[in-house]
Amino acid sequence: MIPNNTIWNETTQVKTFETDSLKRWKPAAFFQTMEEVATHHAASFGFTFKNMLEDKMVWILSRVKVQFEHFPMINDQVAVQSWSRGVQQKLFFGRDFIFSGESGERLAQAITLWVLFNPETRRIVFPQTLKGEYPSIPDKKVFDDPLDKINGAESFEDRLSFYAAYSSIDMMGHVNNARYVDWICDCFQQKLYAGAALRQIQINYLNEVKPGEGLSIAVATHNDQKNTWVVQGTNSTTQVKAFEAQINLTDS
Repeated sequence: MIPNNTIWNETTQVKTFETDSLKRWKPAAFFQTMEEVATHHAASFGFTFKNMLEDKMVWILSRVKVQFEHFPMINDQVAVQSWSRGVQQKLFFGRDFIFSGESGERLAQAITLWVLFNPETRRIVFPQTLKGEYPSIPDKKVFDDPLDKINGAESFEDRLSFYAAYSSIDMMGHVNNARYVDWICDCFQQKLYAGAALRQIQINYLNEVKPGEGLSIAVATHNDQKNTWVVQGTNSTTQVKAFEAQINLTDS
């Protein structure tokens, strides 16, 4: 029997500062909400942020793929359902999400992979280090496809450069996962979003970007998929790749 809180449900409201010029919930707001929901669900099992820090570990997002169906508008209510799928590939903690509108319509669905991270040593911690039981539903998933490496592009064009300053740094001391989503969206002209909508985004976070470091973002058209771009970010201070992403836009 599945415990009552193994599938977590909570509701949020689209706030004005989370919307774009078309009054739609920004893609980054989905990521911010997933982070909050995952935190609340983990706390319900006793894995509070305070307890995790005492054990010198936190969860950080490693890979994510979101498929968007509809973007809610200002003041809309959004129901979020989430559950853990347990340890994946011996290193990751899998977690899925479903976003629904007020009438029950599917807004988006997401698959995520998280890793345990020691904020002092800045190193990944193996799942076996986690103390206690973390209930999961391994066979309940929103995507059949695994979250693999992103390929399919050859010729990249430098698009934007950013500096990791105060507004982009979270309590873990690095650029927050949702800020990368904003930066990726900034790589495309505003008029593109007026006639199209983001339908899918996958981001693989590879190496953290710390305060004071720079980030250069380059974009390439996908070799095989129409209306699809591959985006990669390189830490211009350390010269290591910070993330790789793939986005797909279709007509609104």
